Amino acid sequence: YQVFRPDVLGAWERGAPTGEADVDAHPHAAWQAALWRALAAEQPGRSRAAQTDALVAALDAMDSAADLPAGVPSRVTVFGAGLFPPVYLHVLHALGRLVEVHALTVTPTGER
Repeated sequence: YQVFRPDVLGAWERGAPTGEADVDAHPHAAWQAALWRALAAEQPGRSRAAQTDALVAALDAMDSAADLPAGVPSRVTVFGAGLFPPVYLHVLHALGRLVEVHALTVTPTGER
């Protein structure tokens, strides 16, 4: 959920409906939401979604690669990922404003 459904966890953390009928009506939704709220309350701002949001906000606030901390490479290459969760795409997009980002993926074809 933290990688593929941070929107659901965010809604649960706020005590709001997710806006997705299949999630909100699921028989386990109430206890899952309560458990997530309890976990999130123990360490506010420490969820993967909160940390990712903070990272993207920090990257978005930078004007150029010169604003990046020392040691961040001028080019980032991601290999072999066949499916990028939306949160990863948001990070790569924000980073791509500052440095080169290359994603090398497998593309199946009918050729042998």
